[in-house]
Order: sequence, then C-alpha cells, then structure tokens
Amino acid sequence: MLSRRLEAQMALINQQDAAAATINGSKPLPSAKSPIGPGEGDDDGNKQRERAIIKAALSIAEIVALIDADTQTPQTSTSDNDGHPDQAFISLSSLSVISDHLPIVQGAKDRIMNEMEAMMVTGIQELDQSLLSSALLTAHNLRVLPEVVQNLINDLVEVVEVRIKTTFDMAALGRDKSIQEITSTTSSSSSNLLYKSRVRTEPTNLTAPQWTAALWTKLEAMITEISGDCIKVYTLEKVLNLQKDTMNGRSFLDEAMTLLENKPSSTFWAALARTLERSCRDGSKTSAFLLQTLTSQYPRLLRLFQDFFSRISVHTDTLYTQAYQSPETVLTLRSVSIFESAYLQRSTTRLNELVSSSFAASPTAYFGT
Repeated sequence: MLSRRLEAQMALINQQDAAAATINGSKPLPSAKSPIGPGEGDDDGNKQRERAIIKAALSIAEIVALIDADTQTPQTSTSDNDGHPDQAFISLSSLSVISDHLPIVQGAKDRIMNEMEAMMVTGIQELDQSLLSSALLTAHNLRVLPEVVQNLINDLVEVVEVRIKTTFDMAALGRDKSIQEITSTTSSSSSNLLYKSRVRTEPTNLTAPQWTAALWTKLEAMITEISGDCIKVYTLEKVLNLQKDTMNGRSFLDEAMTLLENKPSSTFWAALARTLERSCRDGSKTSAFLLQTLTSQYPRLLRLFQDFFSRISVHTDTLYTQAYQSPETVLTLRSVSIFESAYLQRSTTRLNELVSSSFAASPTAYFGT
C-alpha cells in the first residue's frame, strides 16, 4: 500500500514536470519551481508539486523505516515444547513482492533528495520563505533535516571565509588582471630589477594608486557578499524557528540543534569575526601596503561596515548607532581593531606634533616676554 501511494505521488510530480515541458517546449531539469511562467494557475501548480514532494518524502521514510526495522530484527528460530523447530524468521526484503519494489523506492528517494536540494538552493538564493519551508519539511520527512541544515550553514560560512581571505591576500591582488597590465607596462619601461621582484606582492610609488583602488573595490565586493550571506542565514533560521513538527510541536530549529553546536546566526558571526581578525592580522604582518592603506583610511573602512550593518538590520536585530551597538557589531568591529588602534595612534601622534610645533613656533604668543 505504501509503495502504491508513493507511485501515485511520484506520478503527480511527473505530471507537473510534463506540463511544464509541454509549455516550454523542452524537458525541464530538476528544479524547485516548475518553469511554466507567471500566473496564478502556475503558482497553484507549483504548490501542488511541492506538496507531492513533501508527501512522497514521508512515504519513502515510512517504507525505509519498515525495511530497517525488519533488517535489525534478530533472525533466529525457536523450538516448541516437543523440540520441533518453529518456522524460521523471514525477512521482508527477501520476499519477491517486497524486493521488486526496493529499486523503485531507492530511485524515488534519490529523485526526492535532488528535488529537496534544488528547492533549498532556490529558496535560500531568492529568500523565498515559502519554498524554503517546503524544502525543510521535505528534509524533515526524509529524516535528514539536521544534516541538510548543517551542510547548508557550512557552505554559507565557507563562502564568507574564502571571500574574506581573498580580499586581504595581497598576492591575490597582485594577480588581478588590471594590476598585472599596469605592472607589466611600468616594468617594461624600467630596468630596476628590485622593482620587478616586488611588484607581485607590494606596489611601488607608480602603481600604488591602482593597487589602492583595486583593494577598495575588493573590500566593497566583500561587504556586499557577506551582507547577502548574512541575510540568507537569518532567513534560514527564521523559517527553521517557525516550522514545527506536528507530532510533538518541536521547532525545526530545535531538531537541527541536535547536530549543530550553535544556532546558524551564532555560527555565522563567530566565523565572520574569526576569519576577519586572522586575515587582518596576517595581512598586516606580510603587507606594509595593506597596513598603511587601511590605517590611513580607517574611517572609510568603518563606513563600509556601517553600510554592512544597515543592509542587514532589516532582517536581523543587529544595530550600529551612536547610542547602541549590538553584540554582533562589537564582535565584528573588534576583528578589525588592529587598523583602528594604528589609526588612533597615528592621529594622536600627529596631533601632539601639531601642538608641539605650534608652541615652538610662537612661544611669545602664549607666554609673552
């Protein structure tokens, strides 16, 4: 009965795909939404397809649970009072009526897993909470929700970490195509071998403006990307908290926390601050250009992070104002404190020098003679 129900559910999914293929003139790839086109009827078709996927996932989980329970049962025979052996235990999977359907069930499971992953990717990219909710419910029915959420969080965090490391990597900046073109043009007109050996990791007086512009371009792109990933993490956490198991009332977030060490948002902020701090520290040690640029122009760097906080404030409780700073903003800004400290020290030194020079230039103006 479970197998027939699963076949009917898979047939409904195939029917929706066939309808989409007829309208588009080609066979659609596995995707989260049926590409029929805009319209209220299309939304209804997508919803029906999502519901069929969710129900098919539940049917698959029930079948797999029966098979697993059967294989875990000790296959031992017993004897009656007369010493005659009772009928031996017979595994369900050994019955032809059952074994004939196992490849179909496995194929359906693979198909539903692919559909769930496609819905998850599309939902998180488009911040579609409805579609993301369907994907998470499918994962819950398949009994793989914690693993799916963990993998998704790891992927989002990895993207942020790679972007930050690349941004503060001056060797990577030197490999930028525009920088290489400027470097090759300048070095071709110079016979200074020392200059030629330094251009790949540090700019010279001739190339410093281009390096500075390229660095700020990468920093702005980094802020844009981590803003988007932060919003994705908070959208995922919000949907996880709203969705609940109908049997016990436990939220999907609590279910995911059986495998996660921290909430998705906490994991994101910890990874962001850790990677920023390490990249800033290591970059400052290996590149005098990076340290000098971000120290002398620290207010501009601070404005970039203010823009970051303003972008995500609509989706999070993260605030950065003169009167209040959330724990997340404090944690993030501390990760770039190496530039703030150098900037303050440099500003203080310049102020002291200015005051000293003013007194030395006109002592009679203050004390008289």
